Amino acid sequence: MAGTMGRPVEGHIVDVIDATTGDWQQDETEGAIAVLSPDPVMLIGYWNDSEATRKKFVEGPDGK
Repeated sequence: MAGTMGRPVEGHIVDVIDATTGDWQQDETEGAIAVLSPDPVMLIGYWNDSEATRKKFVEGPDGK
């Protein structure tokens, strides 16, 4: 299906959220990809660029 991101690998918690509010999106709704961290295969930050890391990585409503 055009415009889809596929399915997450088993064992990883991935969802689609509203990029502004952080609210979970309904199925078939566009949004930002959110991955629960820590995740063993996820980028932990940009090399020598803590400002870029701060801008891209946000805490969820439960602090994760």
